[in-house]
Amino acid sequence: AIRVITNMTYKIEQEAPLLIVIRQIRGVISWTLPYTFSNGMIYSSASRILCLQNEINRTHSHMSRVFIEISTSNVDLIDYSLQLENITEFLLETGISRQFFVSPAMPIYYKFTFPSNIENVFIDVRSTDQLCTIVSVQSFDCPVYDVSEIGMRQGHYQTMASIASFNVYASEFPKRNTFLLVFLVQSTDADCLNDQEQTIIQPAGIVDVQRQKNATVTLHPPANYNFLYIAIFSTIGLFVIIYFIAFTIMCKHPDIYDHLGPDQLSLLETIAERDIAERHYDERGYQTLEGEENVVSTSEDDIEQSGRAIEVIETSHVS
Repeated sequence: AIRVITNMTYKIEQEAPLLIVIRQIRGVISWTLPYTFSNGMIYSSASRILCLQNEINRTHSHMSRVFIEISTSNVDLIDYSLQLENITEFLLETGISRQFFVSPAMPIYYKFTFPSNIENVFIDVRSTDQLCTIVSVQSFDCPVYDVSEIGMRQGHYQTMASIASFNVYASEFPKRNTFLLVFLVQSTDADCLNDQEQTIIQPAGIVDVQRQKNATVTLHPPANYNFLYIAIFSTIGLFVIIYFIAFTIMCKHPDIYDHLGPDQLSLLETIAERDIAERHYDERGYQTLEGEENVVSTSEDDIEQSGRAIEVIETSHVS
């Protein structure tokens, strides 16, 4: 892959920007310098990765022709530079971590092709900072949508501050069995915050705000589920052993009532009747005790009422 890096010497008195237009095999991309955002952030440097693939040379080495046009309506001379960089670490592999830096004016993306023996991969992205970033999974087509407003409408995506993870299946890309993983840093952190949190809004007109995110992406192959089967069958085997031991103990030590003969059944009936009689006797004693307490409390209430009546009579005689 080829990255086009553009720089300019920004002057606030400039009235017209520098326009960069790149015509590729499958599309046209363009941007302006200074690179501006809707919140007023300005960058004097911007870069984009070129997608130089088509249906014929997608899997073979080839030579592509790219046209780069630079123009401006500014009457003054503008000092700028243009640089082409060959990206060697463009392909992702399972089990290998890839560290990268990305900023609002310098998006980045990687390509991954499913091996024949893998049907899905687990994408794990981690970062030490909290800059709001969009992680987008797109089909391998040109041009690549690596601009914030468009990238959020292509494929499926997540907004992340420090961690992002999701599964991607080969069945989602049946045409080429390949996808692109695109990273876009937002100009503000508003999309990654909830209603209670607040973000710092940079004043408009500040040039080259330091919003470079350091992140690491790792693609994991499908998890090995053999350990799950081992755990399940081990648990079942443990319960079977417990039931077998309990059954053996019951067979060796049967219930004592199993050894009683027919002539001893009357003894069991006598014992049961005696237990029932004792239970009834205890219940009657408890009820009698409650009745006595009620009688005592009633007598005390009567005595108290009689005393009050005597006091009333004596008071009336005195008057």
